[in-house]
Amino acid sequence: MLNVLLEPLQFEFMRNALFTAIMLGVLCSVVGSYLIVQRMGLLGDVIAHAVLPGLAIAFFLGVDIFLGAFIWWNSQYIFHLTPPLRLALHPVSGSVIRGMEEKL
Repeated sequence: MLNVLLEPLQFEFMRNALFTAIMLGVLCSVVGSYLIVQRMGLLGDVIAHAVLPGLAIAFFLGVDIFLGAFIWWNSQYIFHLTPPLRLALHPVSGSVIRGMEEKL
């Protein structure tokens, strides 16, 4: 029985995948706890909704999707909404997501 569980670890990519999963589990829990303590629990939802149009546009244009998502999120939600309104990112992003949900 133990052999069945340890057999996949003979391959290097499985060891890398296990290491990556463990590191992601630790890092995401620490970052998530920090965001909740700082009252920024909605930030993950904001980033997910903000990145999606950038992914679609970058895929359509044939550009790297990670680059498209990063540029779209930064330009739309950080530089255009937050400074002119003189608001923190969290209330602005919550309002934007609520408005997006209303339209759907």
